Amino acid sequence: MASNHLPVCCCGDSGIDREDPHQALLDTICGFYVEALDRLPIRDYPNPIHCLSVAGHCYGLLEPVSNVILHATGQGPYKREDITTEFLDKMHSSWYWQNTAERSLDGLTTFLMSGYRYLTLEQAVGYLYLAKADIYLAMDLVEREFDTQCLVEEALLPSFDDDAWILTIKDSLMYAAMAAEHPNPDRLVALATETFVADHVDRIAAWLRTDQLCKVAVDDIYSSLKYGRAPDGRYLYNLRLSYPDTDDAVVPVASCQNLNTCTHRCSSLLKDQQAGWDSEVSPCDYG
Repeated sequence: MASNHLPVCCCGDSGIDREDPHQALLDTICGFYVEALDRLPIRDYPNPIHCLSVAGHCYGLLEPVSNVILHATGQGPYKREDITTEFLDKMHSSWYWQNTAERSLDGLTTFLMSGYRYLTLEQAVGYLYLAKADIYLAMDLVEREFDTQCLVEEALLPSFDDDAWILTIKDSLMYAAMAAEHPNPDRLVALATETFVADHVDRIAAWLRTDQLCKVAVDDIYSSLKYGRAPDGRYLYNLRLSYPDTDDAVVPVASCQNLNTCTHRCSSLLKDQQAGWDSEVSPCDYG
């Protein structure tokens, strides 16, 4: 009898069962915000704090902390913030970021499940747990495990317009941003899917590689993100510093070299993006 869902051996009887993966992910994501806070010049330039809280989501194609910084910085212009030493101490506590981490986790799971419709929420959380909340690494795990653990015949695409129905990376990011209640989903999606002048990309890369950003860096990143777009430029996802170890020459989805569509083996779950997407979809019978 065919299984309704991808057999996920990495999400089965393993170390995941010894702790709550959902809470472990929240703890990991809270750590991302504390690290981002340490790298930003908050004490001398507290203006970006509001953007960090409402828009600094960790899902995206860069490393999680870089995503947090890039998304928060790109959300400007900033509100003026006056912070006390006591408030700064509170922000360095993981519990302060719990609500923000919850929204980021909603975005992470939505991104993964919209790209791979056969995953349950539990499986998506399991992959993210193993990938330490890095969506790029989680996608790599899904792809490699599907190739090695599950042999299914590709489902036929529906007879309607493919481009209007098959989710792309852009669509997955939009769904993630909406699920995470991002204040400006279009802006977040643009950072991952539009190209920028090479010089601006190089400057952003240099800033993101520093351990401590200054006010000049924050303002320069914001300026580059706002004014540096160019149709023949470079994608920001090329700024990623680390990639998953794999023996495969090309990882079909995880590489996202052309921002092509994520592969869907379960076409019966595809729904019109204009009508929205219900994450509580019923399983399909494939295989």
